[in-house]
Amino acid sequence: MYKNKRQVAILLSTYNGTRYLRALLDSLLNQTYTDFTVYVRDDGSNDDTITIIEEFCEKDDRVKFIDDQLHLGPTKTFMHLLQIVDSSYYMFCDQDDVWLSDKVKVSVEKIKEIEDQALKPIIVYTDLIVTDGALNHIAPSMWEYSHLNVDSPTSFNYICVYNNISGCSSIINNKAKEVVDFERNLPKNIYHDWWIAICVSKHDGKIVPLKQSTILFRRHGDNETNVSSESRSLRSKLKRLRKSYELLHNRYGFFKSIGYGPFLKYLYYKSIVSLRYGNK
Repeated sequence: MYKNKRQVAILLSTYNGTRYLRALLDSLLNQTYTDFTVYVRDDGSNDDTITIIEEFCEKDDRVKFIDDQLHLGPTKTFMHLLQIVDSSYYMFCDQDDVWLSDKVKVSVEKIKEIEDQALKPIIVYTDLIVTDGALNHIAPSMWEYSHLNVDSPTSFNYICVYNNISGCSSIINNKAKEVVDFERNLPKNIYHDWWIAICVSKHDGKIVPLKQSTILFRRHGDNETNVSSESRSLRSKLKRLRKSYELLHNRYGFFKSIGYGPFLKYLYYKSIVSLRYGNK
């Protein structure tokens, strides 16, 4: 267990991140709020990622490298970091983003404001500015760009069918960590941010959107491509429909195992979300 002597633990997963990692780490160390530690765990990079991490560790003692030689993948890495670090607050970080200078400050202020009203599991998450790989702005709001409705209900019935929370934009308190089921084997299509939100919702926690952008979110390969006739064909549409059904069925199987209820109930809330709020 790593005991954080500072208030916030920023959990960073890296893998072959040479191209963007320095810009990210610079943006973290230039935050207006400074009472944090960055815990970096690499997942087997074969480029200069580890050299860059070690460079920043020497530069600033707020950067800590967890070199455990495990190969976990991003979801398991974030869950592993959350489990082994002990802190008051936790933030999740992707290697290719750039954080705006007040991201930590406004996130901490908001979660503390909510804790003053009720000390329970809490997630606060923010909007993101969508950019291309060179940080040229594409859209000022990822929520609008991706048609995410952050005013949708966050009860357990809804959060299992509609996730609009980006892990890289969120902060959670230690109460939230305490209700996370770390032993559950997550399917491939349930990521760490969604699972934490599900656990918080299931334990009557609060999930609150902070309606301001705090991250430059790189969207890679943004060039539009022409839709081929094959993609418009009946065969292609049926194939996509089958994949959608398989995803729906597989997700429900997991949600059933954590107490969601009958499949008809799942379809009912899925339909409500599709009609009223859009779907991720």
